[in-house]
Amino acid sequence: MENKNEFRNAETEQTSGFETIAQEAKKESWADHLKKALFLKGKTSGEKVKNNYYKLTETDRYKNMSRKEQKAWKSAYESWDNYNVNIPMEIGKMVEYAVNDPDYCFGIHRSYAIDGENYENDEILHSILTEGLVNMGNASSGNIYKDPSLEKTVMICSDMLNATIGLKTSYKGSTGAVLVRVPTKYVDKNTGDIKPGMENEVYNHNELGNSMIKPEFIMGFAQNLGEGSTIEYKTRNEILGKEKETP
Repeated sequence: MENKNEFRNAETEQTSGFETIAQEAKKESWADHLKKALFLKGKTSGEKVKNNYYKLTETDRYKNMSRKEQKAWKSAYESWDNYNVNIPMEIGKMVEYAVNDPDYCFGIHRSYAIDGENYENDEILHSILTEGLVNMGNASSGNIYKDPSLEKTVMICSDMLNATIGLKTSYKGSTGAVLVRVPTKYVDKNTGDIKPGMENEVYNHNELGNSMIKPEFIMGFAQNLGEGSTIEYKTRNEILGKEKETP
């Protein structure tokens, strides 16, 4: 059986993006935003409100584009809006805030080793949430090294199109995604590269010398059971049974 560390090792994922709008992120704290998201969840969970899903074509980002930009992006946005995995509005708004927050680099890690159907009791996920997410660099090609860029294990999402793709799709049979949020004072927001001298602020190191993204930078887990399903999300503290949310 493969070593547990190998199960937790990330698959390399890379993506491109365009410049984000961060106005709302500057106006409120993460704690305030979570309160709003929870309120929105209560407002949208009633039986009378149906199909209240997050849509790229309904975002301020899209609405504020010029006609030329809308024409260029409309097909891609509509395609992913219509993709047969739904993102509830409160989850989409929460992720949108994280993507646009100028003080944090947001990313998604999808792993086939986590059992998304039973993620709340999954041993691998609990290990990530308590010990950290292993980042071994280019492990798939045998090039393992210390303190690599976040993008070697996390899909860096610099815009909501990338985030939507990461949430709605599977990678090598994954059934969900670990959401990661690291301060930009430690890493580059758009690339995930570690800033000089900040390696120990981002990573813990286990007995094997492997670099592990610190657990406090893990937001939670978004379950994705494939086409026809609706994304379910729980924070790190909810999964671990803690009462207070991480600021």
